Amino acid sequence: MPKEEAMKQYIAKVDELDPDWMDKIPEEAKDISWFSVSVLAKTEKPIPDYKKTLVNWIHDGNLAKVYKILGDDPELMNVPCEENGMLPIHWAADRGHDQIILVLLGLGADINAQDMEGQTALHYACSIGHEAVIKMLLEHNCKTDITDNDGLLAKDIIDDPEIKAQFHHLL
Repeated sequence: MPKEEAMKQYIAKVDELDPDWMDKIPEEAKDISWFSVSVLAKTEKPIPDYKKTLVNWIHDGNLAKVYKILGDDPELMNVPCEENGMLPIHWAADRGHDQIILVLLGLGADINAQDMEGQTALHYACSIGHEAVIKMLLEHNCKTDITDNDGLLAKDIIDDPEIKAQFHHLL
């Protein structure tokens, strides 16, 4: 289906699940043309620990659980967590969990892996404005010249002018 239709259906489903979700978004974020994956996650009901998956532990930022799960089955870091092709490294970048990214990289995760939209962990970190993650990914030599399916580089989706200025020469 076309991207615009998918976005409309996504918003309709979020409205159905949580009619007040827009009220939970800070005013300064409401004028942004698109919202991150993180926005929806903040409206979800808690999942009991015994039902949590790798991606749930990444969402929670639980480094010990992530390390344990990947220690038992390191191939999980290469398995998309969602229909959109997001890998654990994308989720960790989206949530700002630089230490989890370090674990993933230490176990061999591809720092430049792209989801189905062509976005890398750097795209996610830049879109949310996670400075520590951006810095860490750059220090680990992620590619800065990868465009997503819309032809955008990670630096193109940084909204915060201070972050853009700080990393402009590196991106």
